[in-house]
Amino acid sequence: MMTVPEPRGRPEIAGVEVQAASIRSREAFVRERFGADGVRRLRECASRELVQIFDGKSSGGGWAPFARQVEATELIDRLFGAGDLALAAELGAFVATHDAGVWKSLFMRAVPPSLMARVVPSLWSHYYRNGGALRMQITGATAMAIRVEGFPSPHRAHCLAMAGWARATLEQGPRTGVQVSEQSCRTRGEEACEFHVTWR
Repeated sequence: MMTVPEPRGRPEIAGVEVQAASIRSREAFVRERFGADGVRRLRECASRELVQIFDGKSSGGGWAPFARQVEATELIDRLFGAGDLALAAELGAFVATHDAGVWKSLFMRAVPPSLMARVVPSLWSHYYRNGGALRMQITGATAMAIRVEGFPSPHRAHCLAMAGWARATLEQGPRTGVQVSEQSCRTRGEEACEFHVTWR
């Protein structure tokens, strides 16, 4: 369960790059959920640059513009959802497990959240270039704060995907009842994007 305040405004996207594989995971989500016909619809509506990324032909040495990730998320939500970005959190949850790989998945299942809070932020720069920093802090026996600082081009599609990612990441271990609530968001002019996560 996730509670999210309403957004205000929509900032420009510039400078940040993401792993192209993360964008391709969004096409994998469509393939798993909506089949080959869904993939066809997605590709027909996607920009030429986004299709090239889906095809593994991006020219950035494995990196792609953040704007293309946002495009993919918004397009999927418009084609297969209600156009309100509700699917963004599901996309983020899918990416959390799809991108993990066998060894990382085993690690995430085995480690306690306290160790996760120390290790996961160090991986942020492997997925985002020029994308600020991720902070994770244990705030209680079954609670954690997740904070994205200095991200120069925040976007609601990304914030909601991050909430889904946080939930799915915690759910990979022996935890139940994971809930994510958004505390602050850069798209509303606040200092950082912060989520509070609780579990049983």
